[in-house]
Amino acid sequence: MSKVISLMVAVLLFMGGCATSNTVDVYLRQIKPLPSTLFEQRAEIELRIQNLTDVPVQATGLDLTLRLNDMRLARGVDGQAFTVPRLGETITTVTVSSSVFDTLRQILNARQADTFSYALKGRVITAGVDKRFNRRGEISRADLQPLVGGSP
Repeated sequence: MSKVISLMVAVLLFMGGCATSNTVDVYLRQIKPLPSTLFEQRAEIELRIQNLTDVPVQATGLDLTLRLNDMRLARGVDGQAFTVPRLGETITTVTVSSSVFDTLRQILNARQADTFSYALKGRVITAGVDKRFNRRGEISRADLQPLVGGSP
């Protein structure tokens, strides 16, 4: 079972998940496990946010949902303000939560899958118009094997 959990984490790290809107690109940089309980798993997700416009983005928060194989894996919000400079980037974090049921469903499905689809969806919240992002992708089990060890 620990190999399956390692495989799921590797999927999320390997995908380098970028998400795009017209004005921002959002890249998944890292996932750090946080203290959790039997019924709730928590993690800190580190994101790189790039501003594609000539105007700084003054963010007042972030809303994020992470899906794996078309099922929700984790969700989180953060009210910490940050600025993304014009034609620049910044790194920010959001704490996400996943129920034990969401996690178990992912573990059971991961054992039978040869490919994994992912979706990173959310909003960079601003005082004006929120910057929405949404990105989908796919990665194969064979691509993950070097990261988690073992045979395909």
